[in-house]
Amino acid sequence: LDVISTKDLLIRPSVPRFFVAGDRVTLGAAVHNNTSQTLPVTVRVEAQGLTLESPAVQEGRLPPGGVARFEWTGVVGRVEAVDLTFYAEGGGFRDATKPTLTRPDGMIPVLRYVSLETVAAVGMLETPEPRLEIVAIPPEPEVTGGTMTLRLSPSLAATALDSLAWLEHFEYECTEQTISRFLPNIATYQALLRLNLARPDLEERLRQQVAIGLQKLYAGQHADGGWGWFTSMESDPLTTAYAVFALAQARSSGFAVAEGVIERGVAFLRRSLEAPADLPPWKANRQAFMLFAMAEAGAGDAGRIVALWEARKEHLALYARAFLAMALGRAQADHPLIPTLLNSILEQASVTATGAFWEERGLDDFNWNTDTRTSAIALLSILRLDPKNPLAFQAVRGLMAARRADRWETTQETAWALMTLTEWMVQSGELEGNYTWTARLNDQALGSGTVDPAHIQETVTLRQDIAGMLREVGNALELSRSAGPGVLYYTVHLALEEPVERIAPRSRGLTLSRQYLRLDDPCLQDRRQPCTPVTSARVGDILTVRLTLVVPRTAHHVVLEDPYPAGMEAIDPSLKTAPTVGQPPELRRVDLADPFGGYGWWGWWWFGHVALYDDRAALFAEYLPPGTYEYTYMIRAGWAGRFQVRPARAYAFYFPEIYGQTEGTLFEITR
Repeated sequence: LDVISTKDLLIRPSVPRFFVAGDRVTLGAAVHNNTSQTLPVTVRVEAQGLTLESPAVQEGRLPPGGVARFEWTGVVGRVEAVDLTFYAEGGGFRDATKPTLTRPDGMIPVLRYVSLETVAAVGMLETPEPRLEIVAIPPEPEVTGGTMTLRLSPSLAATALDSLAWLEHFEYECTEQTISRFLPNIATYQALLRLNLARPDLEERLRQQVAIGLQKLYAGQHADGGWGWFTSMESDPLTTAYAVFALAQARSSGFAVAEGVIERGVAFLRRSLEAPADLPPWKANRQAFMLFAMAEAGAGDAGRIVALWEARKEHLALYARAFLAMALGRAQADHPLIPTLLNSILEQASVTATGAFWEERGLDDFNWNTDTRTSAIALLSILRLDPKNPLAFQAVRGLMAARRADRWETTQETAWALMTLTEWMVQSGELEGNYTWTARLNDQALGSGTVDPAHIQETVTLRQDIAGMLREVGNALELSRSAGPGVLYYTVHLALEEPVERIAPRSRGLTLSRQYLRLDDPCLQDRRQPCTPVTSARVGDILTVRLTLVVPRTAHHVVLEDPYPAGMEAIDPSLKTAPTVGQPPELRRVDLADPFGGYGWWGWWWFGHVALYDDRAALFAEYLPPGTYEYTYMIRAGWAGRFQVRPARAYAFYFPEIYGQTEGTLFEITR
């Protein structure tokens, strides 16, 4: 039995799921006459954030049971989102609707290409002396727009809440990011309780986030007891140690953890431990983290901790020493090795005017580590084992100086920094504040406010379009505050934009290229044939996207993102409705000695997780040996217009300074 529910006059919009600022797009709407009479109809669109180039109101006649398409062209502005409403009226009938595949608020997001993001200034005001920061805007003509954002946080609690929001809305869902999202929530939840801060709404939201995170971890645990970077990947000791640590933190904070989950994870870690004598440095560092996680879960092993230190002390990273010290503190709090471990960390601290920090001797890209992450973990070990040490406050200042806007650079840096700063907040009681503040840009008022106990957890965000700033000389940003208790933390963040067609390829350790090819291009069948890339198509055409990534040295935790033109949609081969024409998506490694195929093709999937989003394809590889990789997938042209295509980008997820990107381009779709 088929039941059809409809209206006599029905309008159905056809618009992209997103836009890029500057796109020229053709909006469409199909109007259905479901009556038995001819209807004169008036159709119109209301658009906010998009400038129409054709009349908003159009008229037509629809025969009985007929349908007609109406179109409007327009240019997308530099806005956060576009709001569209479509109307149809005729013969006494009317209908109105908005596009359905939108944000929860019914608006269509507008994306921009930010060519440069930088922290122009970061610091804290502890006294009434004013602070002058010079903010320079690059004079290059390619910079056509952008925003300066000033964030003022009156406490570490306010900073923590901002960073929690960033983690909560982080776009990818690997196991590490799932944990990094809810681990700081646990710490913040405990801080609220220990400091007697009455925030019932926040407490409930934190509990919900923890519960969601726990359920995802339960679902992601493999039969061997471990976890992989993505659920589709094999279990590995690094991710498993992080999961066990998170579950142990949840359990010790009073959250119910499913029976046997932690125990199976600990068993996996125990099976993964190796004799320390011959471990390479990266494995020794990882084993220190594993022993720390086991100790947090109540399975500490002082003998193994000491053995690892004795065998590899000269090669252990500073963060690994901190993990061993904290693990030994859990396993045997009075062990005589703890002061030795702690001193080996303290003596390596660098103290400057902006605070204390730690720098590792080398890069440990196997284990998600950076110097900022090391500084957070080192500080956490001090707070746990020597909380009265005067270096702790300097390390807090140094960690705050490493912020980038409302977060730190990676999810790992942000999670460990939040957990550490929350512990400091609890120990120091840093929640006092009673002063006023002002901010002036080029001697013009930018903002002002009052900090008191009722607003101590609230960050103030001020934005200035760079069109209103100086380009030839630096811009004077003056921050001041009155006398009184408390600290005012601030960051100044610049996001600069340029037209995508002017963006050149960049290579910083990785090289990436992108081609749009027609399905009948000979090079798709025979690599010896030259390819003929295209920059235009007709509505309904299906194209193949070819991405080529060159990895000159072994890379870890690589992400490849390929944004689509707004007028196109990726074809998901897992759907039963996906067309069978062309080639299915595939990713292969090309032998550099035989780049034209043949036996040079290696047939396994190096990227263990692939996801197709509304605006981009994303691929994730835990490990990539040196080589050249190609990924192909299909997209369909769905809407006419002239679209700005943002560069594709490949980067090391935990070391974003290692990256490669393609050029930006324009793509035209006609009917």
